[in-house]
Amino acid sequence: MLFLFVYNFQLYFVTAAKSPEYYYTFRSDLTEVSDYLNKRNQKNKTYLSLDAFSVQTVDYLTTETNKPYHLILPEKTYEARLNRGDQVIFTQSTIFDEKKFRDYHPEAKLIVKKTNQFGEIIMMVYERL
Repeated sequence: MLFLFVYNFQLYFVTAAKSPEYYYTFRSDLTEVSDYLNKRNQKNKTYLSLDAFSVQTVDYLTTETNKPYHLILPEKTYEARLNRGDQVIFTQSTIFDEKKFRDYHPEAKLIVKKTNQFGEIIMMVYERL
């Protein structure tokens, strides 16, 4: 019994903690994104590029601030009509949609770029200035 406990403890807290695959699989980036949304707390000026399944995590983590964002499907983010001060947030899974967004919105400037402990981009925030 003790061996199983030690083995599983080592797998979870040592092996998994040092793995970029586990970081992405458990969508740890969404905690960082949710923290940013809660601090910003401007629903009418904040757009989140994320799929309908993954947004469940963000919905839960932003419940106390009444989900301060509008959801945009990643493949349609470039279609957003932005006003001055509006922000669009891309997560680790939607970074690939960011290039098309930039092509359609040259007026939007990158204001936040966060990486995880493995050097992978987990969040990018653009604001229309």
